[in-house]
Amino acid sequence: MLFHISAFSIIIALIFVIVYKRARIIPFLAPYLPSRMSTYLSGYQPLQSYSFADQAAAGMSSSSFDVESQNMASGSGEGRVGLDSEGVEEVRRIMAINRCTFDQARLIRHNQILAANGIAPDGKPSLPSLCSSSVPSLPPVCSLFASHICTSHRILPKALSSWN
Repeated sequence: MLFHISAFSIIIALIFVIVYKRARIIPFLAPYLPSRMSTYLSGYQPLQSYSFADQAAAGMSSSSFDVESQNMASGSGEGRVGLDSEGVEEVRRIMAINRCTFDQARLIRHNQILAANGIAPDGKPSLPSLCSSSVPSLPPVCSLFASHICTSHRILPKALSSWN
């Protein structure tokens, strides 16, 4: 009975290690596994490839953002097959919800990406910890940090001018 329990626990431990370390194990086993099984185990899913022509026909183009002529031209060196599928779906959703043009939807999506990264639409950081210098002779440092240095260490303005 004890033998069966220990053998079962060793098998469970091996299964756990294989599942936990599958990212390292699968490349070694890939030549011996069927291709569908190795892609399933690795978590790889091929992208749906829409060409630039398909995306332009679906309305993902405008006079200021002409997808087809710039990327399909001979000698353009463009290696991509089409636009990012997630970005296209998001722009399409914005166009449907806001009832706007392709260019307006691209601008809305771009502003959302900037806002998610803490950047205002004009390109300036929108975070409250904006780094700027309150003393023009100092290199750009946080104004809070510069005022702390001046008050806590009693640095004279004459000494601050030595930063130039």
